[in-house]
Amino acid sequence: MVLISAIAIHTDNVGRKDSRNYSSYDIYTHLTPYGILPVDGVSFEFQVKACNDAFVLLSSANDLNSTVLYEIVIGSRANTVIVLRRKYGGKTALMTGVKAIVLFC
Repeated sequence: MVLISAIAIHTDNVGRKDSRNYSSYDIYTHLTPYGILPVDGVSFEFQVKACNDAFVLLSSANDLNSTVLYEIVIGSRANTVIVLRRKYGGKTALMTGVKAIVLFC
């Protein structure tokens, strides 16, 4: 097992896209090419540099289409909320929302 202390991943801004019209594979950056694989019992830290609406998808499948997904939305609702959603079986459940001013340009 290889331990990575730090890795920088820069992503393109995909703009405003309704995720219902795109597969997860098309709008999220995959970490597998960077040597980060979906496995149980692993934790990681990440930082986001964005002005608003940063989306992070956690999936146990390499194609990002596992039956259970978690989505973290940083800077939702005019940059005032962090939201955690659980998606399963085609349904989305809001798990929690935390009010905070979270992202700055």
